[in-house]
Amino acid sequence: MKQTTCIACLLLIGLCLLNVGCENSGAVPVEGTVQYQGTPVEGISLTFSPQDDSRPSSGSTDESGHFTLMHTIDDMGALPGKHNVTFEWEAASEGEKPSAEISAILAKHGDGGTPYEVEITGGVTDLVINIE
Repeated sequence: MKQTTCIACLLLIGLCLLNVGCENSGAVPVEGTVQYQGTPVEGISLTFSPQDDSRPSSGSTDESGHFTLMHTIDDMGALPGKHNVTFEWEAASEGEKPSAEISAILAKHGDGGTPYEVEITGGVTDLVINIE
């Protein structure tokens, strides 16, 4: 009986320790569409960096301009608050050049440009980032 109780206690302690590492970060689901002058943009990566310097979230657009943010490997979304959004593009093959839409977005809101600002107040599935 004592051995069974001891094993049960050890299992309980182990589960508690595992749970500490799996806490939710507080991120809320965030997905939407990136557009340039109203047209969806495919193949661009975006990073949502909280203005309070906490952990950023990132995602990439598909053929319809749709993105879903990932905060950590196990936690989708972004933290609530104000974010600076920056964009990046990576060529799929050597010599590939970005589209005119992607070039315009990168010039305005890419690395070294002015970040696009977004405030996340709760989970959102229809966020539209329209770059003019």
